Amino acid sequence: MGFTSNTRQQYVLSAFDKFERQLTRYALRMLHRDHEKAADAVQFTFMKLCEQDSAKPDGQLKSWLYTVCRNRIIDDVRKNGRFKAAESELANRHAKQSGDPEKFAADKDDLRLLKNQIDQMTDQDRELIDLWSHGFKHAEIADIVARKPGTIRVQLHRAIKALRQGVGGTETGRSRMIK
Repeated sequence: MGFTSNTRQQYVLSAFDKFERQLTRYALRMLHRDHEKAADAVQFTFMKLCEQDSAKPDGQLKSWLYTVCRNRIIDDVRKNGRFKAAESELANRHAKQSGDPEKFAADKDDLRLLKNQIDQMTDQDRELIDLWSHGFKHAEIADIVARKPGTIRVQLHRAIKALRQGVGGTETGRSRMIK
């Protein structure tokens, strides 16, 4: 489907409204909370979308946006330093929502353990965990990182298993934090 000027604008604005926040969170984690670089990567992504000749179905659009953003971040990091995935802001969010001090303390300890486990992971595993936590399926992650879906399934399974065991999982390797 080719675009007219008006439909292109509506398409890009709709995509921006739908995906900008989650794409920004992804970029922030990938760039260690560097807001300026994350904003640049997201802006670049939507500028590339403006240049597209045709609309993509929603599922393909989301994967395409993440791929463009990821590639921009990698290009920027290659120019300016080492690529490393960033941490989650779960601790701050949870602190505001928890009312029971004992539960809050236990959850805070669990989050600290989870953060330490994530920090010890390879950049590749951290990125897979991050994309998975954004709701991408194995095939979509494979498209974004340019690997085979089977490889992604195995790597993601191993990364999640390591996280479960590292944050005090039970004898079956299950943790109450990582489902």
